[in-house]
Amino acid sequence: MRIRHVAGALAAAALIAVTGPGGTAQAQTGELRFHTVGGNQGTVDLPEPYLCYPLGDPEEPAIGGFNATVFTARLYGDGSCTYALPRDIQSGKGFETQGAGSVKFFPSRAA
Repeated sequence: MRIRHVAGALAAAALIAVTGPGGTAQAQTGELRFHTVGGNQGTVDLPEPYLCYPLGDPEEPAIGGFNATVFTARLYGDGSCTYALPRDIQSGKGFETQGAGSVKFFPSRAA
C-alpha cells in the first residue's frame, strides 16, 4: 500500500513539473488596456515578453490606457516597434501619449 502511495505522489510531481502548477505562466501576464484618438478601446491580452503587438489601426493611434501586465511596456510611434516613444510604462501604471501604434513588453526590473 505504501509503495502505491509513493508512486502516485511521484507521478503527480512529474506532471506538475512538466505542465506547471495550475496552468501556464502566460495565463498570469495580464493585459494592456488602451483607448484611441477616435474613442475606441482595445486590449493586448496575455502578452509575451520581447514580442511586438500592434495597437489597432495606424490611422487611429492609442493615446492612453493602463498597463495591467506583469511587464514594463514600451510604446512605439509606428506599428512595427521601430520608433520608441520616450517613456516606458511600468506595471500597474496608467499612461497618456501623443499616439502609439505598437507596444513591446519587457520583464520589470527588481527594485
